[in-house]
Amino acid sequence: YGLPKALQTDLDQDLFVRVSTGFVEKLRQKGFEDATGAPLTLKQEIAQEARRQHFLTGSLQPSDSGVTVRTELRETETGDLMQARTVTGSSVLDVADRISVQLRKDLDIPSAHLQQTEDLPASELTTRSPKAFRAYAKGLAAWKIQNDLDAGQQALEKAVGLDSTFALAQWRLFSVYGQQNRSAKAEAAISAAMEHHYKLPLRYQFGVKDSFYSWTQQPDKRLEVAKMRVEFYPEDVEAHLRLAGLYQQRNRNEAALRQYRRVLEIAPDPEGDG
Repeated sequence: YGLPKALQTDLDQDLFVRVSTGFVEKLRQKGFEDATGAPLTLKQEIAQEARRQHFLTGSLQPSDSGVTVRTELRETETGDLMQARTVTGSSVLDVADRISVQLRKDLDIPSAHLQQTEDLPASELTTRSPKAFRAYAKGLAAWKIQNDLDAGQQALEKAVGLDSTFALAQWRLFSVYGQQNRSAKAEAAISAAMEHHYKLPLRYQFGVKDSFYSWTQQPDKRLEVAKMRVEFYPEDVEAHLRLAGLYQQRNRNEAALRQYRRVLEIAPDPEGDG
């Protein structure tokens, strides 16, 4: 479960790329309780519902030199294979870096854009500690796939214990503590995430700030963050919905309506936008 999250975090640095993950419930509905082993046809169906032009599948195996991953990039409409790659690296984070670089080339993203876009290693965006990242991945799997909140909490606590600057893990731990109604611990986690939010891709920085300003009851700052997010990501449905909701809280219904109209322009069926 760690590799898709590492790869998503790496790719989310690029404003040109939009990644959709987190289809656990859909897979469960189809009988895949651990969200693995789905047939290609189901993966294609999920990509179509999420309105994505391409989808990536793969498998991971330990190797003598670390980790070997085989990936397949396919067109969503036809299911045709565009590229099959085999990547070997010293760790999951190393492999995520290598896949990210090659994937963007395989998607024919202009080389000028790639040269101008910041592409920090996944370890700089998450943690340099392999043990901390393994604990993080274990925590997400327990929480999101196994529905074991306590096990998720313990693993995420281990991750931030190994690396207190692991902002992404702190942010997820904040959400877990919130579900457990552990206010003091939630505040400590989101404060730590905010302190180290500079490590994260810009998309995630907006999310951490939104969580922090919501928790600390700073509505004006939260609104400013939402506006900035829409400016940076004008095609992001979630960003427009968040801004619309904040406008509604202030009874600025016309402003909220403009955001909802923008959502319908981007994705006529927001439920299927992924």
